[in-house]
Amino acid sequence: MRHPPPVDRIPFQHTDRSRPVFEDEDEEPTADGKQFDAVGKYDGPEEPDAGDLGPPVPEAPDLTAAAADADPRLQNLFWGLVVLFNVAILAVAVGVMLIAFGVDATLGFQVLLGGLILSVYGVYRYRDARDQAADIVGGDEDND
Repeated sequence: MRHPPPVDRIPFQHTDRSRPVFEDEDEEPTADGKQFDAVGKYDGPEEPDAGDLGPPVPEAPDLTAAAADADPRLQNLFWGLVVLFNVAILAVAVGVMLIAFGVDATLGFQVLLGGLILSVYGVYRYRDARDQAADIVGGDEDND
């Protein structure tokens, strides 16, 4: 059977013989029983400057001049694809919601099918437009 260690050898035990020594032992305890009054020593954290909050924020380059220099045929291809895919995504989302919320399942399936067909057509147009864009950009002699 294991015996407990002697009382004077228990680590971290506070006894009358090992009273902690403070520099100001003669100071009277405060009303809350603490010997030292820390009020007024710490005023709180200082407010950081706006520049000290992190790394500097990078600035984006101005691309308005580059966008204005794009070929109008290339711009038409881009915006046509953007509108096509936006309509396809909207049709798929509305079709799924019509089906899920039980408003009109037949109309929901029709709208969903139309959105899926537009998505497939959009992929076809994207591949075709990619080839057209290569021809448009490759046909310009003044591009670097």
